[in-house]
Amino acid sequence: MHDIVNLSKMKKISHIYYIIITLAAVVASCSENARMTAVLNRADSLIMAEQPDSALMLIETAGLMKDDCSHSQLMRYELLKAKAINKSDMHVFTSDSTVKRLVSYYDSYGSRNEQMLTRYLLGSVYRDLGDAPRALECYRNAVEMADTTSADCDYYTLCRVHGQMAYLFHEYSSPEYEIEELRKAIDYSWKSKDTINALLAYESLGVAYYTKNEKDSLISIGLKVSRLYEKYGHHDFAVGALCPILTLFLDRKEYDKAKSIIDKLESESGKFDEYGNITVGNELYYDSKGRYYNGIGNLDSALYYFRKMAKSSDDMMCKEAYCRGLMNCYLAYNEPDSVAKYALLYCQQNDSAAVVRSSEEINRAKSLFDYNIAQTKMKKKTKEAENYKKMLFGIICILVVLAYLLYKLIKRRKRIMMQKLKETNEKYVSLLSKYANTKKELLRAYSYEEQYRIEKEKELQELRNIVAKYQTGKLDMSLFENEQELLFHPLVNKLHERATKAEKASIIELDELRNVMEHWLPDFVKFIRYKALSHREMAVCMLIRMCFLPSEIAVLLDVRPQSMTNIRTKINNKLFEAKGAKTLDENIRRLK
Repeated sequence: MHDIVNLSKMKKISHIYYIIITLAAVVASCSENARMTAVLNRADSLIMAEQPDSALMLIETAGLMKDDCSHSQLMRYELLKAKAINKSDMHVFTSDSTVKRLVSYYDSYGSRNEQMLTRYLLGSVYRDLGDAPRALECYRNAVEMADTTSADCDYYTLCRVHGQMAYLFHEYSSPEYEIEELRKAIDYSWKSKDTINALLAYESLGVAYYTKNEKDSLISIGLKVSRLYEKYGHHDFAVGALCPILTLFLDRKEYDKAKSIIDKLESESGKFDEYGNITVGNELYYDSKGRYYNGIGNLDSALYYFRKMAKSSDDMMCKEAYCRGLMNCYLAYNEPDSVAKYALLYCQQNDSAAVVRSSEEINRAKSLFDYNIAQTKMKKKTKEAENYKKMLFGIICILVVLAYLLYKLIKRRKRIMMQKLKETNEKYVSLLSKYANTKKELLRAYSYEEQYRIEKEKELQELRNIVAKYQTGKLDMSLFENEQELLFHPLVNKLHERATKAEKASIIELDELRNVMEHWLPDFVKFIRYKALSHREMAVCMLIRMCFLPSEIAVLLDVRPQSMTNIRTKINNKLFEAKGAKTLDENIRRLK
Protein backbone atom coordinates (compact mmCIF):
# COMPACT_ATOMS: atom_id res chain seq x y z
CA MET A 1 0.00 0.00 0.00
CA HIS A 2 2.06 2.95 -1.27
CA ASP A 3 -0.72 5.54 -0.81
CA ILE A 4 -4.20 5.57 0.68
CA VAL A 5 -5.41 5.21 -2.89
CA ASN A 6 -5.10 1.63 -4.09
CA LEU A 7 -4.00 2.31 -7.64
CA SER A 8 -4.87 -1.22 -8.70
CA LYS A 9 -8.54 -0.22 -8.34
CA MET A 10 -8.17 2.35 -11.13
CA LYS A 11 -8.07 1.54 -14.82
CA LYS A 12 -4.74 2.46 -16.41
CA ILE A 13 -4.33 3.71 -19.99
CA SER A 14 -1.05 3.10 -21.79
CA HIS A 15 0.87 6.27 -22.67
CA ILE A 16 3.80 4.64 -24.47
CA TYR A 17 3.02 6.10 -27.90
CA TYR A 18 2.29 9.49 -26.43
CA ILE A 19 5.60 9.40 -24.56
CA ILE A 20 7.49 8.54 -27.76
CA ILE A 21 5.81 11.38 -29.64
CA THR A 22 6.51 13.80 -26.79
CA LEU A 23 10.17 12.83 -26.64
CA ALA A 24 10.56 13.17 -30.38
CA ALA A 25 9.11 16.69 -30.30
CA VAL A 26 11.25 17.67 -27.34
CA VAL A 27 14.48 16.32 -28.83
CA ALA A 28 13.84 18.15 -32.09
CA SER A 29 13.12 21.54 -30.54
CA CYS A 30 15.15 22.01 -27.35
CA SER A 31 18.67 22.44 -26.11
CA GLU A 32 20.09 19.75 -23.78
CA ASN A 33 19.16 21.48 -20.50
CA ALA A 34 15.80 22.68 -21.79
CA ARG A 35 15.14 19.19 -23.15
CA MET A 36 15.84 17.64 -19.73
CA THR A 37 13.57 20.18 -18.02
CA ALA A 38 10.74 19.54 -20.48
CA VAL A 39 10.97 15.77 -20.03
CA LEU A 40 10.99 16.05 -16.23
CA ASN A 41 8.02 18.44 -16.27
CA ARG A 42 6.07 15.95 -18.39
CA ALA A 43 7.04 13.10 -16.05
CA ASP A 44 5.87 15.13 -13.05
CA SER A 45 2.50 15.74 -14.68
CA LEU A 46 2.12 12.01 -15.34
CA ILE A 47 2.85 11.26 -11.68
CA MET A 48 0.20 13.77 -10.60
CA ALA A 49 -2.21 12.13 -13.05
CA GLU A 50 -1.74 8.82 -11.19
CA GLN A 51 0.23 7.26 -14.07
CA PRO A 52 3.53 6.47 -12.32
CA ASP A 53 4.55 3.57 -14.57
CA SER A 54 4.34 5.79 -17.65
CA ALA A 55 6.24 8.48 -15.75
CA LEU A 56 8.99 5.98 -14.88
CA MET A 57 9.42 5.05 -18.53
CA LEU A 58 9.82 8.72 -19.40
CA ILE A 59 12.23 9.32 -16.50
CA GLU A 60 14.37 6.34 -17.50
CA THR A 61 14.57 7.81 -21.00
CA ALA A 62 15.57 11.17 -19.51
CA GLY A 63 18.35 9.34 -17.67
CA LEU A 64 20.25 9.17 -20.97
CA MET A 65 20.76 12.95 -20.67
CA LYS A 66 22.03 12.91 -17.06
CA ASP A 67 25.69 13.44 -17.97
CA ASP A 68 24.94 16.81 -19.60
CA CYS A 69 22.53 18.24 -17.04
CA SER A 70 23.19 20.50 -14.06
CA HIS A 71 23.38 19.26 -10.47
CA SER A 72 19.99 20.76 -9.63
CA GLN A 73 18.43 18.97 -12.62
CA LEU A 74 20.10 15.71 -11.59
CA MET A 75 18.59 16.08 -8.10
CA ARG A 76 15.16 16.78 -9.60
CA TYR A 77 15.57 13.73 -11.83
CA GLU A 78 16.31 11.54 -8.78
CA LEU A 79 13.44 13.13 -6.84
CA LEU A 80 10.86 12.46 -9.58
CA LYS A 81 12.18 8.93 -10.05
CA ALA A 82 11.75 8.22 -6.33
CA LYS A 83 8.32 9.85 -6.43
CA ALA A 84 7.24 7.65 -9.36
CA ILE A 85 8.59 4.46 -7.71
CA ASN A 86 6.62 5.32 -4.57
CA LYS A 87 3.45 5.74 -6.63
CA SER A 88 3.92 2.57 -8.66
CA ASP A 89 2.40 -0.78 -7.71
CA MET A 90 5.11 -2.58 -9.68
CA HIS A 91 8.19 -1.16 -7.94
CA VAL A 92 9.51 -0.91 -4.38
CA PHE A 93 12.51 0.82 -2.82
CA THR A 94 15.52 -1.38 -2.08
CA SER A 95 17.97 1.19 -0.66
CA ASP A 96 17.84 4.46 1.24
CA SER A 97 21.12 5.96 -0.07
CA THR A 98 19.66 7.96 -2.98
CA VAL A 99 16.76 9.40 -0.99
CA LYS A 100 19.11 10.32 1.88
CA ARG A 101 21.12 12.39 -0.63
CA LEU A 102 17.89 14.04 -1.75
CA VAL A 103 17.01 14.91 1.86
CA SER A 104 20.45 16.44 2.39
CA TYR A 105 20.33 18.43 -0.89
CA TYR A 106 16.81 19.81 -0.47
CA ASP A 107 17.47 20.69 3.17
CA SER A 108 20.07 23.14 1.82
CA TYR A 109 18.47 24.29 -1.43
CA GLY A 110 14.83 23.23 -1.40
CA SER A 111 11.53 24.73 -0.29
CA ARG A 112 9.53 23.54 2.72
CA ASN A 113 7.34 21.51 0.36
CA GLU A 114 10.37 19.77 -1.19
CA GLN A 115 11.83 19.09 2.26
CA MET A 116 8.51 17.50 3.29
CA LEU A 117 8.41 15.42 0.09
CA THR A 118 11.95 14.04 0.50
CA ARG A 119 11.25 12.99 4.10
CA TYR A 120 7.99 11.39 2.98
CA LEU A 121 9.89 9.43 0.33
CA LEU A 122 12.55 8.41 2.86
CA GLY A 123 9.76 7.12 5.11
CA SER A 124 8.37 5.16 2.15
CA VAL A 125 11.82 3.62 1.61
CA TYR A 126 11.88 2.32 5.18
CA ARG A 127 8.29 1.15 4.78
CA ASP A 128 9.32 -0.97 1.78
CA LEU A 129 12.36 -2.23 3.68
CA GLY A 130 10.08 -3.37 6.52
CA ASP A 131 11.38 -0.84 9.03
CA ALA A 132 8.06 0.62 10.18
CA PRO A 133 9.40 2.52 13.24
CA ARG A 134 11.96 4.43 11.17
CA ALA A 135 9.32 5.03 8.52
CA LEU A 136 7.04 6.57 11.17
CA GLU A 137 9.88 8.76 12.37
CA CYS A 138 10.50 10.04 8.82
CA TYR A 139 6.79 10.68 8.30
CA ARG A 140 6.66 12.70 11.53
CA ASN A 141 9.65 14.72 10.35
CA ALA A 142 7.86 15.29 7.03
CA VAL A 143 4.80 16.66 8.88
CA GLU A 144 7.08 19.05 10.81
CA MET A 145 8.43 20.39 7.51
CA ALA A 146 4.93 21.28 6.24
CA ASP A 147 4.03 24.97 6.49
CA THR A 148 0.23 24.89 6.69
CA THR A 149 0.15 28.69 7.15
CA SER A 150 1.58 29.17 3.65
CA ALA A 151 -0.71 29.65 0.67
CA ASP A 152 1.34 27.19 -1.42
CA CYS A 153 1.45 24.39 1.18
CA ASP A 154 1.57 20.98 -0.55
CA TYR A 155 -1.57 19.46 0.98
CA TYR A 156 -1.49 16.74 -1.69
CA THR A 157 1.70 15.27 -0.22
CA LEU A 158 0.74 16.09 3.37
CA CYS A 159 -2.49 14.04 3.17
CA ARG A 160 -0.46 11.08 1.90
CA VAL A 161 2.02 11.40 4.74
CA HIS A 162 -0.80 11.13 7.27
CA GLY A 163 -2.33 8.29 5.21
CA GLN A 164 0.90 6.31 5.39
CA MET A 165 1.14 6.90 9.13
CA ALA A 166 -2.42 5.63 9.48
CA TYR A 167 -1.52 2.53 7.48
CA LEU A 168 1.47 1.79 9.72
CA PHE A 169 -0.60 2.29 12.87
CA HIS A 170 -3.16 -0.12 11.38
CA GLU A 171 -0.35 -2.66 10.92
CA TYR A 172 0.64 -2.17 14.56
CA SER A 173 -3.00 -2.52 15.70
CA SER A 174 -3.15 1.00 17.12
CA PRO A 175 -6.64 2.16 16.07
CA GLU A 176 -6.61 5.31 18.21
CA TYR A 177 -3.52 6.68 16.45
CA GLU A 178 -4.82 5.35 13.12
CA ILE A 179 -8.08 7.27 13.51
CA GLU A 180 -6.21 10.45 14.42
CA GLU A 181 -4.02 10.24 11.31
CA LEU A 182 -6.93 9.31 9.04
CA ARG A 183 -8.90 12.37 10.13
CA LYS A 184 -5.91 14.56 9.26
CA ALA A 185 -5.55 12.76 5.93
CA ILE A 186 -9.23 13.41 5.16
CA ASP A 187 -8.91 17.10 6.06
CA TYR A 188 -5.81 17.68 3.93
CA SER A 189 -7.24 15.64 1.03
CA TRP A 190 -10.24 17.96 0.85
CA LYS A 191 -7.91 20.97 1.02
CA SER A 192 -5.89 19.60 -1.90
CA LYS A 193 -9.17 18.91 -3.78
CA ASP A 194 -8.25 15.21 -3.91
CA THR A 195 -11.75 13.75 -3.64
CA ILE A 196 -10.88 10.10 -4.18
CA ASN A 197 -8.21 10.04 -1.48
CA ALA A 198 -10.49 11.86 0.95
CA LEU A 199 -13.18 9.20 0.43
CA LEU A 200 -10.72 6.31 0.64
CA ALA A 201 -9.38 7.69 3.93
CA TYR A 202 -12.96 8.06 5.15
CA GLU A 203 -13.64 4.42 4.17
CA SER A 204 -10.53 3.31 6.09
CA LEU A 205 -11.80 5.27 9.09
CA GLY A 206 -14.75 2.87 9.34
CA VAL A 207 -12.40 -0.13 9.39
CA ALA A 208 -10.36 1.54 12.16
CA TYR A 209 -13.51 1.94 14.26
CA TYR A 210 -14.31 -1.72 13.60
CA THR A 211 -10.87 -2.59 14.99
CA LYS A 212 -11.90 -0.71 18.13
CA ASN A 213 -15.06 -2.90 18.18
CA GLU A 214 -17.25 0.11 17.37
CA LYS A 215 -19.24 -1.77 14.75
CA ASP A 216 -22.09 0.72 14.42
CA SER A 217 -19.54 3.36 13.36
CA LEU A 218 -18.35 1.02 10.61
CA ILE A 219 -21.91 0.68 9.29
CA SER A 220 -22.71 4.41 9.35
CA ILE A 221 -19.39 5.40 7.79
CA GLY A 222 -19.55 2.62 5.17
CA LEU A 223 -23.05 3.59 4.03
CA LYS A 224 -22.19 7.28 3.96
CA VAL A 225 -18.95 6.88 2.04
CA SER A 226 -20.69 4.57 -0.45
CA ARG A 227 -23.23 7.34 -1.17
CA LEU A 228 -20.38 9.83 -1.56
CA TYR A 229 -18.61 7.55 -4.05
CA GLU A 230 -21.82 7.42 -6.04
CA LYS A 231 -22.17 11.21 -5.85
CA TYR A 232 -18.71 11.76 -7.32
CA GLY A 233 -19.12 9.07 -10.01
CA HIS A 234 -16.99 6.27 -8.54
CA HIS A 235 -19.53 3.44 -8.76
CA ASP A 236 -17.06 0.57 -8.40
CA PHE A 237 -15.62 2.17 -5.26
CA ALA A 238 -19.13 2.70 -3.92
CA VAL A 239 -19.82 -1.03 -4.06
CA GLY A 240 -16.40 -1.94 -2.59
CA ALA A 241 -17.08 0.25 0.45
CA LEU A 242 -19.98 -2.06 1.36
CA CYS A 243 -17.81 -5.20 1.69
CA PRO A 244 -16.84 -4.67 5.38
CA ILE A 245 -20.51 -4.02 6.16
CA LEU A 246 -21.45 -7.32 4.50
CA THR A 247 -19.25 -9.25 6.96
CA LEU A 248 -20.82 -7.37 9.87
CA PHE A 249 -24.38 -8.10 8.70
CA LEU A 250 -23.52 -11.79 8.39
CA ASP A 251 -22.09 -11.78 11.93
CA ARG A 252 -25.36 -10.23 13.15
CA LYS A 253 -27.46 -12.68 11.09
CA GLU A 254 -29.12 -9.77 9.26
CA TYR A 255 -29.41 -11.79 6.06
CA ASP A 256 -31.81 -9.49 4.21
CA LYS A 257 -29.34 -6.59 4.47
CA ALA A 258 -26.49 -8.92 3.57
CA LYS A 259 -28.43 -10.12 0.45
CA SER A 260 -28.91 -6.55 -0.80
CA ILE A 261 -25.14 -5.92 -0.59
CA ILE A 262 -24.35 -9.26 -2.31
CA ASP A 263 -26.68 -8.39 -5.19
CA LYS A 264 -25.14 -4.94 -5.52
CA LEU A 265 -21.60 -6.34 -5.51
CA GLU A 266 -22.32 -8.92 -8.20
CA SER A 267 -24.19 -6.50 -10.44
CA GLU A 268 -22.26 -3.26 -10.08
CA SER A 269 -18.71 -3.91 -8.85
CA GLY A 270 -17.37 -5.06 -12.23
CA LYS A 271 -15.34 -7.79 -10.54
CA PHE A 272 -17.37 -10.75 -11.81
CA ASP A 273 -17.26 -12.38 -15.21
CA GLU A 274 -20.28 -13.60 -17.16
CA TYR A 275 -20.17 -16.92 -15.29
CA GLY A 276 -20.29 -15.31 -11.85
CA ASN A 277 -16.61 -15.88 -11.04
CA ILE A 278 -14.88 -13.13 -9.08
CA THR A 279 -11.51 -11.70 -10.16
CA VAL A 280 -8.29 -13.30 -8.91
CA GLY A 281 -7.27 -12.12 -5.47
CA ASN A 282 -10.80 -11.57 -4.22
CA GLU A 283 -11.81 -15.22 -3.71
CA LEU A 284 -12.50 -14.66 0.00
CA TYR A 285 -15.82 -13.18 -1.17
CA TYR A 286 -17.04 -16.75 -1.68
CA ASP A 287 -16.79 -17.21 2.10
CA SER A 288 -19.32 -14.42 2.59
CA LYS A 289 -21.58 -15.95 -0.06
CA GLY A 290 -21.30 -19.37 1.59
CA ARG A 291 -22.01 -17.91 5.05
CA TYR A 292 -25.11 -16.21 3.64
CA TYR A 293 -26.49 -19.44 2.18
CA ASN A 294 -25.63 -21.34 5.32
CA GLY A 295 -27.44 -18.72 7.34
CA ILE A 296 -30.66 -18.96 5.31
CA GLY A 297 -30.52 -22.79 5.35
CA ASN A 298 -29.43 -23.40 1.74
CA LEU A 299 -26.63 -25.77 2.72
CA ASP A 300 -25.94 -27.17 -0.76
CA SER A 301 -25.26 -23.68 -2.13
CA ALA A 302 -23.15 -22.91 0.94
CA LEU A 303 -21.02 -26.02 0.37
CA TYR A 304 -20.64 -25.09 -3.30
CA TYR A 305 -19.21 -21.66 -2.56
CA PHE A 306 -16.94 -22.86 0.23
CA ARG A 307 -15.46 -25.51 -2.05
CA LYS A 308 -15.23 -23.04 -4.92
CA MET A 309 -13.20 -20.75 -2.69
CA ALA A 310 -10.79 -23.57 -1.81
CA LYS A 311 -10.35 -24.52 -5.47
CA SER A 312 -9.81 -20.95 -6.62
CA SER A 313 -7.15 -19.90 -4.14
CA ASP A 314 -4.29 -21.33 -2.08
CA ASP A 315 -4.37 -18.36 0.25
CA MET A 316 -4.12 -19.38 3.92
CA MET A 317 -7.09 -17.22 4.91
CA CYS A 318 -9.20 -18.86 2.19
CA LYS A 319 -8.23 -22.33 3.41
CA GLU A 320 -9.04 -21.38 6.98
CA ALA A 321 -12.42 -19.96 5.93
CA TYR A 322 -13.11 -23.06 3.78
CA CYS A 323 -12.54 -25.45 6.73
CA ARG A 324 -14.60 -23.30 9.09
CA GLY A 325 -17.43 -23.02 6.53
CA LEU A 326 -17.60 -26.77 5.87
CA MET A 327 -17.48 -27.47 9.60
CA ASN A 328 -20.51 -25.21 10.13
CA CYS A 329 -22.37 -26.75 7.17
CA TYR A 330 -21.88 -30.31 8.37
CA LEU A 331 -22.84 -29.19 11.83
CA ALA A 332 -26.16 -28.08 10.32
CA TYR A 333 -26.37 -31.41 8.45
CA ASN A 334 -25.75 -33.15 11.80
CA GLU A 335 -22.86 -35.25 10.46
CA PRO A 336 -20.49 -35.58 13.45
CA ASP A 337 -17.72 -37.34 11.53
CA SER A 338 -17.49 -34.61 8.90
CA VAL A 339 -17.76 -31.95 11.59
CA ALA A 340 -14.88 -33.55 13.48
CA LYS A 341 -12.82 -33.84 10.28
CA TYR A 342 -13.19 -30.21 9.26
CA ALA A 343 -12.97 -29.00 12.82
CA LEU A 344 -9.54 -30.65 13.01
CA LEU A 345 -8.55 -29.18 9.64
CA TYR A 346 -9.84 -25.78 10.74
CA CYS A 347 -7.76 -25.99 13.90
CA GLN A 348 -4.68 -26.90 11.88
CA GLN A 349 -5.23 -24.05 9.43
CA ASN A 350 -5.98 -21.72 12.30
CA ASP A 351 -2.76 -22.78 14.05
CA SER A 352 -0.78 -22.25 10.83
CA ALA A 353 -2.30 -18.81 10.40
CA ALA A 354 -1.62 -18.08 14.05
CA VAL A 355 2.03 -19.07 13.59
CA VAL A 356 2.33 -16.74 10.62
CA ARG A 357 0.58 -13.94 12.48
CA SER A 358 2.70 -14.61 15.54
CA SER A 359 5.86 -14.47 13.44
CA GLU A 360 4.74 -11.19 11.94
CA GLU A 361 3.94 -9.81 15.38
CA ILE A 362 7.34 -10.95 16.67
CA ASN A 363 9.09 -9.21 13.78
CA ARG A 364 7.06 -6.08 14.41
CA ALA A 365 7.77 -6.24 18.12
CA LYS A 366 11.49 -6.75 17.44
CA SER A 367 11.51 -3.83 15.04
CA LEU A 368 9.71 -1.70 17.59
CA PHE A 369 12.08 -2.88 20.33
CA ASP A 370 15.13 -2.00 18.21
CA TYR A 371 13.57 1.33 17.42
CA ASN A 372 12.86 2.04 21.09
CA ILE A 373 16.48 1.20 21.99
CA ALA A 374 17.69 3.55 19.26
CA GLN A 375 15.28 6.24 20.47
CA THR A 376 16.45 5.78 24.05
CA LYS A 377 20.09 6.16 22.99
CA MET A 378 19.24 9.18 20.90
CA LYS A 379 17.33 10.79 23.76
CA LYS A 380 20.25 10.07 26.09
CA LYS A 381 22.69 11.69 23.68
CA THR A 382 20.32 14.61 23.19
CA LYS A 383 20.04 15.04 26.94
CA GLU A 384 23.82 14.87 27.30
CA ALA A 385 24.19 17.49 24.56
CA GLU A 386 21.66 19.71 26.33
CA ASN A 387 23.53 19.26 29.62
CA TYR A 388 26.80 20.19 27.90
CA LYS A 389 25.12 23.26 26.45
CA LYS A 390 23.81 24.25 29.87
CA MET A 391 27.22 23.65 31.44
CA LEU A 392 28.93 25.66 28.69
CA PHE A 393 26.42 28.46 29.13
CA GLY A 394 27.06 28.43 32.89
CA ILE A 395 30.83 28.56 32.37
CA ILE A 396 30.45 31.45 29.93
CA CYS A 397 28.26 33.31 32.44
CA ILE A 398 30.83 32.74 35.19
CA LEU A 399 33.65 33.92 32.92
CA VAL A 400 31.67 37.02 31.96
CA VAL A 401 31.05 37.81 35.65
CA LEU A 402 34.71 37.18 36.51
CA ALA A 403 35.84 39.33 33.58
CA TYR A 404 33.54 42.11 34.74
CA LEU A 405 34.80 41.86 38.33
CA LEU A 406 38.42 41.81 37.09
CA TYR A 407 37.72 44.88 34.97
CA LYS A 408 36.19 46.68 37.94
CA LEU A 409 39.14 45.64 40.15
CA ILE A 410 41.74 46.85 37.63
CA LYS A 411 39.84 50.08 37.16
CA ARG A 412 39.67 50.59 40.93
CA ARG A 413 43.39 49.85 41.38
CA LYS A 414 44.22 52.23 38.55
CA ARG A 415 42.07 54.93 40.16
CA ILE A 416 43.82 54.40 43.52
CA MET A 417 47.24 54.39 41.86
CA MET A 418 46.46 57.60 39.96
CA GLN A 419 45.24 59.21 43.17
CA LYS A 420 48.52 58.32 44.90
CA LEU A 421 50.53 59.63 41.95
CA LYS A 422 48.48 62.78 41.99
CA GLU A 423 49.08 63.33 45.71
CA THR A 424 52.83 62.70 45.32
CA ASN A 425 53.05 65.07 42.38
CA GLU A 426 51.08 67.74 44.20
CA LYS A 427 53.50 67.58 47.13
CA TYR A 428 56.52 67.69 44.83
CA VAL A 429 55.24 70.64 42.80
CA SER A 430 54.31 72.43 45.99
CA LEU A 431 57.89 71.94 47.21
CA LEU A 432 59.30 73.21 43.92
CA SER A 433 57.08 76.26 44.13
CA LYS A 434 58.06 76.87 47.72
CA TYR A 435 61.72 76.37 46.80
CA ALA A 436 61.47 78.95 44.04
CA ASN A 437 59.73 81.44 46.30
CA THR A 438 62.25 80.88 49.09
CA LYS A 439 65.10 81.41 46.62
CA LYS A 440 63.60 84.70 45.56
CA GLU A 441 63.13 85.77 49.14
CA LEU A 442 66.75 84.81 49.87
CA LEU A 443 67.96 87.03 47.08
CA ARG A 444 65.93 89.85 48.48
CA ALA A 445 67.26 89.05 51.92
CA TYR A 446 70.84 89.77 50.82
CA SER A 447 69.96 93.40 50.75
CA TYR A 448 68.43 93.28 54.26
CA GLU A 449 69.44 91.87 57.59
CA GLU A 450 71.99 89.10 57.98
CA GLN A 451 69.78 87.14 60.40
CA TYR A 452 66.93 86.98 57.90
CA ARG A 453 69.37 85.79 55.23
CA ILE A 454 70.63 82.97 57.44
CA GLU A 455 67.09 81.80 58.19
CA LYS A 456 66.21 81.69 54.51
CA GLU A 457 69.41 79.86 53.62
CA LYS A 458 68.60 77.30 56.28
CA GLU A 459 65.02 76.96 55.01
CA LEU A 460 66.31 76.65 51.43
CA GLN A 461 68.72 73.90 52.42
CA GLU A 462 65.93 71.97 54.12
CA LEU A 463 63.85 72.26 50.99
CA ARG A 464 66.79 71.04 48.88
CA ASN A 465 67.05 67.95 51.06
CA ILE A 466 63.31 67.24 50.83
CA VAL A 467 63.24 67.74 47.04
CA ALA A 468 66.26 65.45 46.66
CA LYS A 469 64.42 62.67 48.52
CA TYR A 470 61.73 62.63 45.83
CA GLN A 471 64.28 61.94 43.09
CA THR A 472 65.14 58.39 42.02
CA GLY A 473 68.91 58.93 41.87
CA LYS A 474 71.28 61.38 43.48
CA LEU A 475 70.20 64.92 42.57
CA ASP A 476 72.79 67.61 42.03
CA MET A 477 70.99 70.61 43.50
CA SER A 478 73.31 72.90 41.60
CA LEU A 479 70.97 72.36 38.71
CA PHE A 480 68.31 74.32 40.55
CA GLU A 481 70.86 77.06 41.14
CA ASN A 482 72.33 77.23 37.63
CA GLU A 483 69.28 76.38 35.52
CA GLN A 484 66.55 77.95 37.61
CA GLU A 485 65.13 79.91 34.70
CA LEU A 486 64.81 76.71 32.61
CA LEU A 487 63.55 74.45 35.41
CA PHE A 488 60.83 76.94 36.31
CA HIS A 489 59.91 77.82 32.74
CA PRO A 490 56.11 78.44 32.36
CA LEU A 491 55.77 75.32 30.18
CA VAL A 492 57.57 73.19 32.77
CA ASN A 493 55.34 74.60 35.51
CA LYS A 494 52.30 73.82 33.33
CA LEU A 495 53.42 70.20 32.95
CA HIS A 496 53.97 69.91 36.72
CA GLU A 497 50.44 71.22 37.20
CA ARG A 498 49.05 68.62 34.77
CA ALA A 499 50.82 65.89 36.72
CA THR A 500 49.16 67.06 39.94
CA LYS A 501 45.77 66.74 38.23
CA ALA A 502 46.60 63.30 36.79
CA GLU A 503 46.26 64.68 33.26
CA LYS A 504 48.17 63.39 30.23
CA ALA A 505 50.50 65.78 28.41
CA SER A 506 49.56 66.58 24.82
CA ILE A 507 51.84 65.95 21.85
CA ILE A 508 51.97 69.72 21.24
CA GLU A 509 53.19 70.35 24.78
CA LEU A 510 55.92 67.72 24.47
CA ASP A 511 57.02 69.24 21.15
CA GLU A 512 57.14 72.67 22.78
CA LEU A 513 59.24 71.21 25.60
CA ARG A 514 61.72 69.86 23.04
CA ASN A 515 61.92 73.30 21.40
CA VAL A 516 62.58 74.98 24.78
CA MET A 517 65.29 72.46 25.61
CA GLU A 518 66.89 72.83 22.14
CA HIS A 519 67.24 76.51 22.94
CA TRP A 520 68.67 76.01 26.44
CA LEU A 521 70.36 72.60 26.12
CA PRO A 522 71.07 72.02 22.38
CA ASP A 523 73.87 69.50 22.98
CA PHE A 524 71.65 67.39 25.26
CA VAL A 525 68.82 67.24 22.69
CA LYS A 526 71.29 66.48 19.91
CA PHE A 527 72.78 63.62 21.97
CA ILE A 528 69.49 61.82 22.69
CA ARG A 529 68.15 62.43 19.17
CA TYR A 530 70.94 60.43 17.51
CA LYS A 531 70.73 57.43 19.86
CA ALA A 532 67.82 55.74 18.07
CA LEU A 533 65.33 56.46 20.83
CA SER A 534 61.58 56.27 20.30
CA HIS A 535 59.44 59.42 20.74
CA ARG A 536 58.28 58.17 24.14
CA GLU A 537 61.87 57.42 25.24
CA MET A 538 63.01 60.90 24.13
CA ALA A 539 60.14 62.44 26.12
CA VAL A 540 61.20 60.45 29.20
CA CYS A 541 64.79 61.73 28.85
CA MET A 542 63.68 65.34 28.53
CA LEU A 543 61.35 65.12 31.55
CA ILE A 544 64.09 63.47 33.67
CA ARG A 545 66.47 66.29 32.68
CA MET A 546 63.83 68.78 33.82
CA CYS A 547 63.77 67.06 37.26
CA PHE A 548 60.31 65.50 36.86
CA LEU A 549 59.59 62.58 39.20
CA PRO A 550 58.97 59.08 37.73
CA SER A 551 55.39 59.31 39.06
CA GLU A 552 54.92 62.59 37.15
CA ILE A 553 56.39 61.13 33.97
CA ALA A 554 54.06 58.08 34.26
CA VAL A 555 51.04 60.37 34.45
CA LEU A 556 52.12 62.76 31.68
CA LEU A 557 52.91 59.94 29.25
CA ASP A 558 49.98 57.71 30.41
CA VAL A 559 52.27 54.77 31.27
CA ARG A 560 51.90 52.26 34.10
CA PRO A 561 54.66 52.50 36.78
CA GLN A 562 55.95 49.00 36.00
CA SER A 563 56.12 49.82 32.30
CA MET A 564 57.91 53.05 33.15
CA THR A 565 60.61 51.04 34.95
CA ASN A 566 61.10 48.89 31.83
CA ILE A 567 61.33 51.98 29.60
CA ARG A 568 63.90 53.58 31.88
CA THR A 569 65.99 50.39 31.86
CA LYS A 570 66.04 50.34 28.03
CA ILE A 571 67.01 54.03 27.86
CA ASN A 572 69.87 53.55 30.33
CA ASN A 573 71.17 50.69 28.23
CA LYS A 574 70.85 52.55 24.90
CA LEU A 575 72.41 55.81 26.09
CA PHE A 576 74.95 54.67 28.62
CA GLU A 577 75.22 50.87 28.18
CA ALA A 578 74.28 50.61 31.84
CA LYS A 579 72.09 47.89 33.41
CA GLY A 580 68.94 48.68 35.38
CA ALA A 581 67.16 52.00 35.81
CA LYS A 582 68.61 53.31 39.08
CA THR A 583 71.51 55.28 37.55
CA LEU A 584 69.51 56.73 34.64
CA ASP A 585 68.56 60.05 36.34
CA GLU A 586 72.15 60.83 37.42
CA ASN A 587 73.51 59.88 34.00
CA ILE A 588 71.04 62.11 32.14
CA ARG A 589 71.47 65.12 34.45
CA ARG A 590 75.25 65.02 33.95
CA LEU A 591 74.66 65.75 30.29
CA LYS A 592 74.89 69.44 29.41
